[in-house]
Amino acid sequence: MKVKGAGATDRGKKRPLNEDYYFFDESLGLFIVADGMGGHLGGQEASRMAVEEVVNQFSSVKEIPHPPVKFIKEVFYSANKKVWERGNSDPSLKGMGTTLTMLFIKGESIWIGHVGDSRAYLYSENKLNLLTSDHSWLEEQIKAGMISDERTRRFMKNVITRSVGFKKEVEVDVYRYEIKAGDLFLLCTDGLNIVLTDEEIKKEIESTDIEELPKKLIDITNSKGGPDNITVVIGKVLEI
Repeated sequence: MKVKGAGATDRGKKRPLNEDYYFFDESLGLFIVADGMGGHLGGQEASRMAVEEVVNQFSSVKEIPHPPVKFIKEVFYSANKKVWERGNSDPSLKGMGTTLTMLFIKGESIWIGHVGDSRAYLYSENKLNLLTSDHSWLEEQIKAGMISDERTRRFMKNVITRSVGFKKEVEVDVYRYEIKAGDLFLLCTDGLNIVLTDEEIKKEIESTDIEELPKKLIDITNSKGGPDNITVVIGKVLEI
């Protein structure tokens, strides 16, 4: 497996702090984004702690079990425990939490662990597909048929229904998808997709070099108001 990665993050135009955090390691085949929340510095602390715990867990094992479903869930449980305990040990951090979306390449498959409303996409054969489901009040309303207007969907303030570290326990979604050489995957926090449509993201994927793509998407988002922190991590599969 050979993959080329790139990533970038930005505070955006409206927020005083950047509470997003990301990581990627091409040799590990590991790509992560997190979007923290919480008063004072809680959001920054939560996203950083969660990502670092995932990295530590993946780095500390000689071989990832196959299939890795149980392992991925246990990694998320460990991250949840650390963030929850930290939030409950410091009154200024109480109530902090974070989204957490992680993608791991194993053989000809990508495995995704997912909590919250950050997203994972796959660009393959000229199509951009959303691989994850948002854990949010807005998504629940859409699925229930309560909201259908595109403008309302894009600009309504969102409330997530699941996060890492906010509660003592967390439910984790795990997905598996097949990949092939030439495919490109993209992880992002919601600061990107609340502004840009999937079609706009696809257009930039098709016209921008991989090294420049994360920053290009962030710059376009900021030019349209940049209401939230924005993080983009991508990986191009060069060979399997």
